[in-house]
Amino acid sequence: MTAPRCAGYWRRPPNRALPYLTSARRESVRGTRALFRSYGQTGTGKARKYLHNAEEAAPYGQKAGTFTSWEDLPAKTDLLFYEGLHGAVVTGDINVARHADLLVGVVPTINLEWIQKLHRDKVMRGYTSEAVVDTILRRMPDYVNYICPQFSRTHVNFQRVPIVDTSNPFVSRDVPSADESMLVIRSRTPRASTFSICCRCCTTR
Repeated sequence: MTAPRCAGYWRRPPNRALPYLTSARRESVRGTRALFRSYGQTGTGKARKYLHNAEEAAPYGQKAGTFTSWEDLPAKTDLLFYEGLHGAVVTGDINVARHADLLVGVVPTINLEWIQKLHRDKVMRGYTSEAVVDTILRRMPDYVNYICPQFSRTHVNFQRVPIVDTSNPFVSRDVPSADESMLVIRSRTPRASTFSICCRCCTTR
């Protein structure tokens, strides 16, 4: 890439296909690849948003759980920051990862993730506990086979580790706070300067 830069989450080994990609997901991944490639070459591209809840969906006149239409990025930008699960996917015929200059992994601590998901989906989205558990179970094969391997390919990983009891996330009433957690940082090229930069990023908000 030249002047425009791309930063993205997740990366996985290139020697394993992703058979779980439905036609709709594959179309979405191809759109992300086109965005990354276009932005890296010209500083322009088309992007869309995922609407998580009714509040986000209302301005677009759509339902929660849907995507907006593809729209042009703002002109004259210098950095594309992408956050999502498919920002560095590599399959047999699609390679999104090669277009990103920096891959950052926000690594799940599984019981903490489930506590947060249960709390978010029940309190903010009105789901039942049963519905959330069903979603977790349906996504488990993807998590094991396609999410976890990506973190061995990222440039830097951040992992929040709770230091309180999270042994049964399905009965936990509260999400562990920042004061009840530690932060683990892993860099592909561990150097003192790299760690110093990571610490500054964590403390600067």
